[in-house]
Amino acid sequence: MICPLCSATFNNLPALYLHLRLQHVPQNVDEFLPDVSTTSQDICINSSLNSSDSVQYDVKNFTSVVTTQVDTFVAKLYSKPQLPRNYVENIVQDVSLLFKNCLSSQFKNDLLVILKNAQVNSEELQHVENMFEVLDNSFQHLSSEYRRLKYFESNGLLVRPETVEIGSRTICKTTDKGTLRYTQKCHVQTIQLGVSLKHFLELPDAYDSIQSYISLLQSDASVSTAENFMQCPLWQQRRARYSLDQIVFPLFIYSDGVECNNPLGSHSKVLDAIYASLPCLPPECQSAIENIFLVHLYECSYRKDFTDEEIFGCVVSMLKSLEEEADNKAINSLGGFVEGFTANYFCRFCKTHRNDTHTQSVEISGSLRDEKSYSEDVAASDPKSTGVKFDCVLNALPSFHITSNYAVDIFHDLNEGFLIGDMVPKDYSYWLLYLKLRQVMDICFSKSVSASSSTSLRVLVEELNSMYVSVTKDTLKPKMHNLVHYSRVLEMSGPLSHLSCAKFETKHRSLTGPAHATTSRVDVSYTLALRHQLVQAFRFISNESILPKLQFGPGDILDLTSYDNYVSFRKSIPPSFRNQTLFSPKWINIKGTKYKPGMALLVNANENGPVFGKLKSILMKDSDIVFLFEYYLNAGFNQHLHAYAVGDTDIWSCKRPSELFDPLPLFAHKDVCDRQYPQIQSIRRDIVNHAAQVTHLTFGEILNLERRRIADRALRSVLTRRRLRPAMQRSRQMSFPTVPHTLLELATTLEDPAWASITQTLDLQDNIYFGSTLSADGAVSVLFMLKRCLEVLGTADILLADGTFYIALLRPLKGATR
Repeated sequence: MICPLCSATFNNLPALYLHLRLQHVPQNVDEFLPDVSTTSQDICINSSLNSSDSVQYDVKNFTSVVTTQVDTFVAKLYSKPQLPRNYVENIVQDVSLLFKNCLSSQFKNDLLVILKNAQVNSEELQHVENMFEVLDNSFQHLSSEYRRLKYFESNGLLVRPETVEIGSRTICKTTDKGTLRYTQKCHVQTIQLGVSLKHFLELPDAYDSIQSYISLLQSDASVSTAENFMQCPLWQQRRARYSLDQIVFPLFIYSDGVECNNPLGSHSKVLDAIYASLPCLPPECQSAIENIFLVHLYECSYRKDFTDEEIFGCVVSMLKSLEEEADNKAINSLGGFVEGFTANYFCRFCKTHRNDTHTQSVEISGSLRDEKSYSEDVAASDPKSTGVKFDCVLNALPSFHITSNYAVDIFHDLNEGFLIGDMVPKDYSYWLLYLKLRQVMDICFSKSVSASSSTSLRVLVEELNSMYVSVTKDTLKPKMHNLVHYSRVLEMSGPLSHLSCAKFETKHRSLTGPAHATTSRVDVSYTLALRHQLVQAFRFISNESILPKLQFGPGDILDLTSYDNYVSFRKSIPPSFRNQTLFSPKWINIKGTKYKPGMALLVNANENGPVFGKLKSILMKDSDIVFLFEYYLNAGFNQHLHAYAVGDTDIWSCKRPSELFDPLPLFAHKDVCDRQYPQIQSIRRDIVNHAAQVTHLTFGEILNLERRRIADRALRSVLTRRRLRPAMQRSRQMSFPTVPHTLLELATTLEDPAWASITQTLDLQDNIYFGSTLSADGAVSVLFMLKRCLEVLGTADILLADGTFYIALLRPLKGATR
């Protein structure tokens, strides 16, 4: 992009916009930049063209420009998940009419009259008429949905889902005429992954950035740490099947169920979706849901009526040279293993009996599954004694076998709630158990692991499982048994965080959003698959780079010399930032990571430990970015809080984002001193006891009453509703009777004088429970009425009553089944 005032060139719109504001706008502006993000189109501004230049009338070029803009406009409408497709139809028709009625009729006629009066030559007039003709017919090729889908498909933008019939099943439907049975044809929706990947790799920076990242990983082969699956033994084994001159990318496959409607509604339906992703993408692109591809979609209920070969046959044929990964229950189902974790042999990694897993702390190598034992278990056809129901359909893929599929899901296994460390006494057994879990999570969520990490993880898991059994006096759960295999998976597949299903769970929104926007339930799997591919078509037609764009929010114009401690950090300021007026946004998003002042940065690491800093300001000059931060004083690692204790300093410095030791921002939290713990516990007990009383006060009202008695602001900040609500809720539930399941149980509870208070009125002068009756046929009636209401009813001459009834048939309908 070129500045129209000084001809300076820039790489993106934000840099040009910032240059215009700083270099060509007076410094005493009252309003600063609005909320700006980079756009999807490159905009060039050049003032070198003047009116004396010759003009070439090219209708074809104008037609091409209009067609491209119209195609992009319509594709963008389809990419809005909350916009039903019939709304797109209406918008296209209305805009087309707007073009015809306003531009091509009245405006065209008036403009031609003006041009003729100005004695414009016939060639120019004809060119104007041709341009209006193009505008008049600009939506002709997209006038109906059939034409739109056909057009996008013929241009290679839409990879339409293929509907594959897998068989039929009998459906029973109850009507007022009895039970009707009919045959329903069943279909699955498959998207050709090869075509989607081809279009994806043709996007700007896609193929080049992948190859550059792979080259970077290969250049670090001598380093003892691994940060990607491609650096790990499992990939090396798979890669060895191909020659060195072949370009081979790994592919992760994920399968999970999607609840696309209200689960309590009449149209509730669960779909199974299979996604694919490329683990060789640059780190900043791996978590973007638009880089995850839909491969297969079908109704979950099909698994009961059809075999895996029938449902996944088209997928297996499409993945003959690709690899596979998935999550716990889904992978057990897809791998032919038993799905219930109460089965005798539920683990897909080993053949350990369920009773033995209750106390198992380490992996037993002799019980691990392999191809030979798996084949024997398939042949035995005895899931109770083997844990295998059938042969995995994916074993038909070259270089793949389910027993060597070293993948785990830390998203479902390890994501737990957090306790508040500064409110827990030291040496509290459950807190020590939690701290041990944190040590395990530190390794599991690490983005880069060393060669010794698997050994460390093995030892920590053994200690965690042993401590869990000792502290809780309970048996280990199936998810905790999965942990004993984590060290082997980490050793074979690299950082476990890259195997997490979190991003795939987020991908479900691309299906659930359109499901809520459409009322059609005839073939919901096709509807959602088509809508997903239309969103992808807009991405292909936009032809944007896959690399995240630089985004930033509103901010201020800064002069660094105005800081009181400018002298302390002026030497660290890059030369291009000195003696300059800079723009300081309130937030900035760099490669998908958002930074805001107040966040903590990991600036460096040395023999004394990590070096942290507090982000004070974000500085921008054109497209160059610098972080101004204040160093934290690192007081060491606090074992009890499992965090570093830091303090403020008055030492400031500057660094570019690329110079940080780790790009991910952190957060600094203030804790409460240990001497305040007994006081906190005393106040907490008072609040919980107050919640246990059978009153009509809400939890918020109870907290406000108790907090008014505390003068210390630090204590009030700790006693929040978010922290105390679970304990208050448990305490109140214990003060109420058990929930009745029948009217007789309800009547018995209300008749008990001990629970009379729960039906008292707010003024404590009356009770809404009036009595109950038991009829001869055993029916129970519970009456609710205030005595004051009864007195009013006693003065009435006429009483009207209403009720709810059901119809009891005297005899069954003919043909109906019971």
